[in-house]
Amino acid sequence: MIWWIIILSIICLVLYLIYWLRVRDKKDLEQKSMFDRFYIIINAINNEAFEGEGQVGITKDNIVTVYKDKAKQSIHLKYMLRDLHIIWFYEFHSKQITIANVIRKDEIPNLFMQKTVISVIIQKVRAKKKIHREKLDQKNKLIHDIT
Repeated sequence: MIWWIIILSIICLVLYLIYWLRVRDKKDLEQKSMFDRFYIIINAINNEAFEGEGQVGITKDNIVTVYKDKAKQSIHLKYMLRDLHIIWFYEFHSKQITIANVIRKDEIPNLFMQKTVISVIIQKVRAKKKIHREKLDQKNKLIHDIT
């Protein structure tokens, strides 16, 4: 019986902690919007993905989408539990690639760190796109050699 009380107490504590962190996120975003807080990151992503011609849509207080009509990619940024989650959707030869990254709260306090972190993420995205293209090129070459 005591085990059930301990387990239930732990579950309640975890739920309260998550609730408290979400309230804190909301307060953070009331003081400074997603766009204002992460404009360096949003602009770097827009420049990389769409040569600065993408659109920035704010779908919720904590979600920003960078996209361009009829483009083969879109990027979603979600501020959750004081971390910034970046999910990059990229379509190449009818195959969708999802590249997810998390910027921890201790990596986003100032503009210099934001520039550094987003540069690393952009390099990772470029590398993953390159690997995917090379795999498809090898596959297409193999199919072409067989026929």
